[in-house]
Amino acid sequence: MNTNEYQKLASRTLIDGPDFILSDTEIMIIWNALGLAGEAGEVADDIKKSIFHRHGLNKEVLKKELGDVMWYMAALCTKLEINLSDVMEDNIKKLNDRYPDGYSSNASINRKDLKDPPPMPPRPSIRVIKEHKAIPENRKKIKQPKDVREMKLGTVFGKQGGENK
Repeated sequence: MNTNEYQKLASRTLIDGPDFILSDTEIMIIWNALGLAGEAGEVADDIKKSIFHRHGLNKEVLKKELGDVMWYMAALCTKLEINLSDVMEDNIKKLNDRYPDGYSSNASINRKDLKDPPPMPPRPSIRVIKEHKAIPENRKKIKQPKDVREMKLGTVFGKQGGENK
């Protein structure tokens, strides 16, 4: 199948528009949900660039982006007539129910709030990458640790010892 065939076949389920009228409230709920997703995406992208692209973590930029996330959360709660404090309290209750002794991988697998936890799929093997050969020769190479496990979190954020204060 080529891309044009796919596009034609996929368009069979594409509609020209909804067969219903959206209220102003519904439009604003969609608007704010998309805004929340967009701002959360910006936070994720900033963190991706700070770690994987080695740009360094800029807390001031992240603080502003997280503020935008909070704005859209508050706006969405307002349009849904939900108190943000209720969302926060319910989330803490859910976490306490799910992880009464605090989070751990074992607690996540054996969650207290599930009657019948789903069966565990087989764990994939984890491969440690020792050398990355995809860097073009003319590009400045960043000294990589001999083993990824040797890298301390603090070195990602431009500080030694794993602290980021």
